[in-house]
Amino acid sequence: MSNFRDFFRPQRMGFHLVLAVVVTLVLLIGAAFALDAYTRHGSEFEMPEYIGRSSDSLMETNPDGFIFVVRNTLFCKDKPDGTVLEQDPLPGEMVKAGRKVYLTCSSTVPPTVAMPQLAGDITLRQAMTILENNGLVLEKVIYTESENVNLVLEQYYKGRPIRKGTVINKGSKITLEVGARLSDIVPDSLRRMEDINIDYDDNAEDGEGFYYNM
Repeated sequence: MSNFRDFFRPQRMGFHLVLAVVVTLVLLIGAAFALDAYTRHGSEFEMPEYIGRSSDSLMETNPDGFIFVVRNTLFCKDKPDGTVLEQDPLPGEMVKAGRKVYLTCSSTVPPTVAMPQLAGDITLRQAMTILENNGLVLEKVIYTESENVNLVLEQYYKGRPIRKGTVINKGSKITLEVGARLSDIVPDSLRRMEDINIDYDDNAEDGEGFYYNM
């Protein structure tokens, strides 16, 4: 009897080993299918175009199963607030359902900036760079006779002096008054004031008041 049991014992051990291998393979295959379903593998499709549409409408209706996020706004006076100007991913890219779509939308409220200090020891060239970096525009330069040649003497906004830190809209136009020698303002070859585009302030102190508009 013992010999009979000893005969089947190796076969039973082999069966258990094969069964363990089969179960392991089944578990691995099942895990692969589960991971594939979880990551939505194979469910990619072409990203629609949302440029020109209302971001509020997209967030309310949630078309195509995306999550919409407004990442940035740009001043655009010609389009209603919230109009989609840019999107990421771009239209036509292959994406998976349920992902985030980042939007750049229009705003009718212009961004503001604090007016920098230009009058003082800053040259015209430096002032032009500072204006550009702050999103401001140099409207014109007024030259006036001064020992501080090529230095900014005063800064104006809408015809009036503007202090450092005054909040104004980006894109605003700034006028700068810059020091110059009288010989630079009135060339020697010109004999009469009416021959050139120069104004003179009769109320100014001696040696001051010559202005030349570029």
